[in-house]
Amino acid sequence: MKLHRFYNKSFTESSLDIELDDLQSNHLKRALRLHESDEVEVFNGSGLYANFVIKELGRTNVKLALNSKINQSPKAPHKISSLLPILKKDSLTFMIQKIVEIGMHEIILYKPRNIDQSVAKKDLQKIVNKLEEVVISACKQSGNNYLPKIRLFPNLEEALNMKNAHNINIIAFDFSGKGTFLQSDISESEQIIISGPESGFSDDELKLLNFHNVNIRLLGKNILRAETAAIVGATLLQNYLGEL
Repeated sequence: MKLHRFYNKSFTESSLDIELDDLQSNHLKRALRLHESDEVEVFNGSGLYANFVIKELGRTNVKLALNSKINQSPKAPHKISSLLPILKKDSLTFMIQKIVEIGMHEIILYKPRNIDQSVAKKDLQKIVNKLEEVVISACKQSGNNYLPKIRLFPNLEEALNMKNAHNINIIAFDFSGKGTFLQSDISESEQIIISGPESGFSDDELKLLNFHNVNIRLLGKNILRAETAAIVGATLLQNYLGEL
């Protein structure tokens, strides 16, 4: 029987007893209705995971006791990051969920020039902070024991300047691409895949991509939604690398 999974960032190799935070405790008690002596799996987001027994169901928290060997998940052989635009809430949440399930080392968010006006005036950092719960939930569901980092940049230029100093293979997906994304586009270095917003990259952003020698590729003959393009691109990349 598959055990329910919970996240606890303070769980270490020497942990014998741990305490879940309010959010995780509430989910265990109210949504899953688990009981004392039930067994669960816990991961710390840095590769560690183990089975624990519910020791005490408190009023506001849950205490767990170690019930197995503590294991370390192997790291993925390739480092893959997704550089993604801020989208409308539902689209952004869906995109992040699926990107995490597919398996990304890092999620880099940027404010696109053609940002949807319903999002433009909102506090983007608050949006990103809420996405951390989405990432945790996706890791719990998918069995991923590594929590991908999330970073936010005010525009595409600053995000590229931060990354382009390293030996990184960068591929962007846009309907202006001159060829279909193929396995031959992938190098052995770190990979970053970039997707644009609902209205596509602005002219300035396309010039920026060309300035940084980013390969711009198509994902097929159809024009995809922003969230779909990000998910399809990540899926193809993982497949080409043999990670799916």
